[in-house]
Amino acid sequence: MKTANSAGPAVEVVEILPNAAKLIESLRHVGYDNYNALADLTDNSFDANASVCQIWLKQEKGLPTILIADNGDGMDGPILNQALRLGSMVEKDRQSDLGRFGMGLTTATLSLCRRVIVLTKTSDGQLLKAVTDVDDMKRANRFLAEFGGVTIEDAAMFAELTGGAKSGTVIQMLKVDRLTNSNLSVASDILRKKLGRIFRMFLLSKRKIEINGKAVEAFDPLNPLVDEASRIIHDETFEFPLADGLVETVRLRVAHLPLRSQDFNKDVGINVANQGFYVLRNLREIVDGVTLDLFAKNPVLNRFRAELHLSGAMDDAIQLDFAKSRVNPTQALRDRIHTVVAPHIAYLRREYVKNSAKTAMSAIQHQESENEIAKKAKILELPENPKQTKSAVAKTKKGNEKNGSTSAPATAEEKGKRLRRVCRFEEVDFGAQGQLYEAYPDGNNIVVQLNTAHPFYQRILEPYTNNPEVRTALDYLLFSMASAEMRHSITQEKSEILTAFKTTVSGNLRSLCM
Repeated sequence: MKTANSAGPAVEVVEILPNAAKLIESLRHVGYDNYNALADLTDNSFDANASVCQIWLKQEKGLPTILIADNGDGMDGPILNQALRLGSMVEKDRQSDLGRFGMGLTTATLSLCRRVIVLTKTSDGQLLKAVTDVDDMKRANRFLAEFGGVTIEDAAMFAELTGGAKSGTVIQMLKVDRLTNSNLSVASDILRKKLGRIFRMFLLSKRKIEINGKAVEAFDPLNPLVDEASRIIHDETFEFPLADGLVETVRLRVAHLPLRSQDFNKDVGINVANQGFYVLRNLREIVDGVTLDLFAKNPVLNRFRAELHLSGAMDDAIQLDFAKSRVNPTQALRDRIHTVVAPHIAYLRREYVKNSAKTAMSAIQHQESENEIAKKAKILELPENPKQTKSAVAKTKKGNEKNGSTSAPATAEEKGKRLRRVCRFEEVDFGAQGQLYEAYPDGNNIVVQLNTAHPFYQRILEPYTNNPEVRTALDYLLFSMASAEMRHSITQEKSEILTAFKTTVSGNLRSLCM
C-alpha cells in the first residue's frame, strides 16, 4: 500500500508477518513455570463460570499427558477461534476476569506441550473440536489450527470428563516435553498445594478443583496453623487514585503468625521464603511471599505476612507482568503500603530480639565500645533524635537561667553516671543467609544487632572477643555503618538504596568468609 506524502516522496506501508517457525519456539519460554501455566488454564475455567475444574497428570502409552476439564459455559465457534490466537479479541472485564492479555490458553499450553486438542460445547450448541500442533506450524511456517472432525470417541471423552455437563471445555495436552518434574505423583502434590493457595478465595466460595481425582483444599498463608490462629493486626481498605482519574479501593491485611520454636516453624513453612506479601488480583493470588521492596528478608520477620487485594484495574499501578507472576508497584503505591506495614515490621523486630538475643554477656562484651561512642557523641554524625530538639535544649537552658540555678562541676563519677548512651549492641541469630547487622532506634539509642550466624561474625568477630583493640575497631565500623544507614534512610527511595547496599555488603562478606 502506497500513501502520498506532501512533504516528500510516497511512502509504502508493508505488512510484516512474524516468522512463525521461530516465534512459536520463542513463545515456549515466556516465563511460565509448569504450575503457573496450569493455574492460568484454571483461570479460564473460572472465567467461564465453571463450578468444577478437574486436572489430570498421567502417563499414556509411557508418555506424560495433561488433561483439564470444566463444566463452564464452553465456547462457540467464533470464541474458540479467538481463544487459539495470540492476543485474542475476547472481551475481558478487568474488575472480575482472571485473564488479562488474551493469550493464556495458547502460551500456557505452549509452555507445557507441543500438541493441544480442545473440545468445547455451549449449553445450546454442538460439540466443537480444535487442534494445534507446534511441529505442524513449524513445517508450514504459519500459525495454524485445525477445526472440526469430532469423533464418537471425542464425544464420549467429553461426556466422561465433564461429568455429563450440558456445557464445558476439555483441553488435552499431548507431546508434553517441558515438565520440570517427571515424577507426576510428586508434581500433582505440589500443584495441589499451590492451587489451594492461589485459588483459596474461590475454593472458600464453593468452587471446586480436583487433581487426579483428589480435591484441592483452600490454604490461607496468613493462617497457616491448624491449631492456632494468627493475629490479624490490620484489615482495612484505602482509596488509590489511578492515572485515568478514577479511584480504586485496595484492601490490605497484616498478620503476625503465632510464636513457635524454630524446629516447628521449619516443619510448617514459617520461614524466610514465605514471609512477606501475598498479592491477589480479582481474588486470585498472583504473587506470594514478596517484599515489594519494602524490607529485606531475614529470619527476624518470619512471622510477618500481609495480603494485598486489588482489582484488575490496578494492573498498571502494580506493573503486572505477562505471565501474571511478578509485580512491581509504583512508588506511590509502595509508599502508601509502607506507612501501614512499617510499624508492624518494627514491632516484630523488637519481639524477635526479646526472645532471641543473648543476655548479659552481650552487654559486657561491647560495653567498652558503647562507652567510647557515647563520649564522642558530640562530634559524631548521628541520626536526629526527635525527643531532643534544639528548641527543647534552649528552652531548658533559659528556664534554668531564669530560676537562677547553677550547676556545680560534675565529678568524674557523676559524668560516668550521666553519660548518655548513643549505641547499644545486641547479638541475634538471623540465620546464615540474614544480613550481617540490623539497626533500629530505641529512644535515644541506636541499636545495632549483630547476626551471630553470619560467617563474618563467626570467622572474624567471634575469635577476637578477648582482643579489645580488634573488637572495638570492628564495633566502631559496624556502628558507623548502622548510624549512616539510619541518618540517611529518610525517604523510602533512599531506604531501598541503602538496603540494597547493605545486602550486597553482607552477601560479599558471606561469600568471602565461608
